[in-house]
Amino acid sequence: MRTAFGILGPILALGVLVGGVLAGGGCKGEQRCDDHSECLTTELCSDDSLCVHNPCFNRVEGDFVECDGEDAVSCDASQMPVVVACGQYGCTDGALGCAACVPGSGESCNANDVITCDANGLIESSAFCVTGCVELAGGEAECESCVPETVACYDSFLVSCDAAGVSTGQECGFGCNSNLDPPVCNDCAPDEQACDGEELMICGADGMEASREACPYGCAQGRQMCNECYPDDLACVGDDLVTCGPLGLPVEIDECENGCDVENDRCYDCVPDTTTCSGDDLVDCGSGGEVASQITCDHGCDSTRKACNDCTPSTVECVGGDLVTCGGDGLVAETTACTLGCNATALRCNIFQPTGLDWTDVTAGNDPLVVLDGQTALIDTENEIVWVNGSPVSGYGSRTATWGGFTTGWVISFSYVDIRGNVQITGSQSLALVARTTITVANNARVDASGHLDVPGPGGAAPGDAHLANGGNTICDGGGFPGGGGGGHAGLGGNGSAVTGYTTGQGGSVVNDWQLNPLLGGGAGGSCNIFGVGGAAGGNLLLVAGESIHIVSGSVVHASGGGGQDASAGGGAGGLISVEAPTVTVEGTLRAAGGGGGCWGGQGADGWYSSSGCLDSSANGGDGGPRGTNTSDLSGEAGGVPQSIYGAGGGGAAGIIIVNVGPSQGAPSLSGSYPLIPDATSMAAHVGNITPE
Repeated sequence: MRTAFGILGPILALGVLVGGVLAGGGCKGEQRCDDHSECLTTELCSDDSLCVHNPCFNRVEGDFVECDGEDAVSCDASQMPVVVACGQYGCTDGALGCAACVPGSGESCNANDVITCDANGLIESSAFCVTGCVELAGGEAECESCVPETVACYDSFLVSCDAAGVSTGQECGFGCNSNLDPPVCNDCAPDEQACDGEELMICGADGMEASREACPYGCAQGRQMCNECYPDDLACVGDDLVTCGPLGLPVEIDECENGCDVENDRCYDCVPDTTTCSGDDLVDCGSGGEVASQITCDHGCDSTRKACNDCTPSTVECVGGDLVTCGGDGLVAETTACTLGCNATALRCNIFQPTGLDWTDVTAGNDPLVVLDGQTALIDTENEIVWVNGSPVSGYGSRTATWGGFTTGWVISFSYVDIRGNVQITGSQSLALVARTTITVANNARVDASGHLDVPGPGGAAPGDAHLANGGNTICDGGGFPGGGGGGHAGLGGNGSAVTGYTTGQGGSVVNDWQLNPLLGGGAGGSCNIFGVGGAAGGNLLLVAGESIHIVSGSVVHASGGGGQDASAGGGAGGLISVEAPTVTVEGTLRAAGGGGGCWGGQGADGWYSSSGCLDSSANGGDGGPRGTNTSDLSGEAGGVPQSIYGAGGGGAAGIIIVNVGPSQGAPSLSGSYPLIPDATSMAAHVGNITPE
């Protein structure tokens, strides 16, 4: 469009009246206007910069002003005149704008309509022709005739023609399909789909319904598609919780890990009626999918068993005093009760270093040593052999230990030791009998490591071993038969009785070797003449077990000295017995007494059964220590008052007994009449605790 000023301007400048519009007029003070603001509110500025009357003042958009040739002048929304091109029919004042048809043309065709045009170019009448419109000569028009007894498509109409050639038409909403015989209206828009109630109809290329799809969530008329969910709804779809938008499309999908609660439209917190692991937590789920209980497992949760682990998988740990080995499945594979407690740093049961030995000696044995009731056994430390009932024993650990001083030891290790028959121990080396687990001496059995007359126990001193300072004196001045001195150990050896005018034999000195560093053992008795032989010392015996040692009532372990033989010889001192285990129970007896002194024509008793000195009318031999009920007197008794030239030998001193137990037991269990000889209250008995590590 264009403004009216280019056409009206020259006319208005001449000051003539055109179409009722006042031409001419001037600006205020006959001045030319530069814009509309210079004119009155009822005026406008023309192309010649003159203020002229505004024909659109106070008029609405579309109001007709006048015809400008073939064009029409009307008002726009801003109350300004604009020119509208009218096209082929031009502008008429009678039409108040553009003409709709050729003015005064009579009948003509307008598409499928037969119209009548009046003199002002307005349509006076109109008739629709389903078969189309035909213009005739002479300013007439009519509907096109149809072929009798036919059905045909005319644009979007389906026309039926009767035998008289009269047609009736039906407008097809989706078009007319002439490809079919007879032609029909399309059921639907070809190759499209549309909602039909709660169903989606699929249209084929021929405009016929091809299929229908039931829409479970309704059909969206705007999209002509099935809804994927109920509009503006929250609901479970399988295991998903779906938030549906207003268009029936999901706007949010929450994948429910544990399933979706259809009744309450929410994700389950957990799988209903199950027990599962969530990290280190064990979760019990209720029937409604809510957490019924949740326990944090100390050792983690096993998702296979759906249970808390009993222990940390594939680990070894201390639980109280137990060493617990955990399998890969979190179940306890093995539990070891640690007698000495559990070492949480080294992750093992506590061990101890036996006096004079090493923990590896405790674990070295593979097979047991078993001496049944009625059987006898021999352990020879010199030849390093073990016999039970005349047959050699094998399967034990064996090594030689050195404990300083003048003695070595043979260390033999078994898995366990069970002695119910008598065992004799001999040889030049001391003996350490070691068990991985337990040592039991029962059934009135006797474990004999004592000296017998002049034959020493294992590692003990024999008469005449001058290298031992605690031996009885064997050098006596003068003639006659003075008594020989007894061997010393925990106490002094008893002096032999002197014969008038002659030197007596002195008893051996005290040796405090209970720590085995060095291990000297007891001394042998002395003799002052060729007719007598001093008693041998008791042996040195170490019993060590990784768990416990039990000396059952009626059974005896002894390492006592031998008695002096004839001609007033001194008795041998008791040896050394060391017992070490986490638990020690002595209901029988541990005995390390000195041997009795000899007299002319007789011998003192071996200490393993009596310790009494020889009884003679000329002079009595001294008793071995400890003497009588005086447990503090560990020394051997001096020989009795000589008669004429006949003296008597002194008694051997008491030996040493060591008992060490674990801190959990505190002290060994000692019961019976005489569990320790010498007694536990004496200086010869050392009762204490082993140190776990």
